Amino acid sequence: MDSIEARLLEAVTKLVGRKYAKLDVAEGRGATRFRLHATGFDAVVVYQPGQWIGLDIRFRLPNTELYYSVDSDLYPISEPDFQDMVESTVVDITNILTFITEKRIPAGDVQGRPAVLVPEGSGYKRIEKRRFSMVAKSYRTIEEGLAGATWSDYDFVVGRKVNDMRTKMTTEQAEPTTDSLSGDGDVPERR
Repeated sequence: MDSIEARLLEAVTKLVGRKYAKLDVAEGRGATRFRLHATGFDAVVVYQPGQWIGLDIRFRLPNTELYYSVDSDLYPISEPDFQDMVESTVVDITNILTFITEKRIPAGDVQGRPAVLVPEGSGYKRIEKRRFSMVAKSYRTIEEGLAGATWSDYDFVVGRKVNDMRTKMTTEQAEPTTDSLSGDGDVPERR
């Protein structure tokens, strides 16, 4: 197992450590596929050493779904010239999985349209549902990404709103809030 696969496996394992998250691992054609499933999302992480790395994810919100993907495109990830791109792709994938694990991906409403805000590089990407498609917009800071919308913290593992949006969220050391969580730290209280 190389370092990329080990980092992906660590992020996947932490997520599956949450109650209600399921994992199916498949290997074939030189690739490892981690299929993740929970009430509020489905994701597939694919790693083919030296060839390709990617994440496809479907976020399920009440009455709608939002899709997002990040991958190495067609670049040969074994080439030294592309190692910075490979590293940023791995970081993006592991950050998204970590944010889901820690209930740190906000779900919101942007002018009547469902949206989620995911980490991307040193910034954030806001995915908004449109009538027939999705729109992804990049933002340098969390504040810019959250502007102009109503947000709630959302636990995609159990598929429920956790609480009102906290004021700080960074890719560094943000601590998940637990003020509206039940005693096991996993399932939100019903109000």
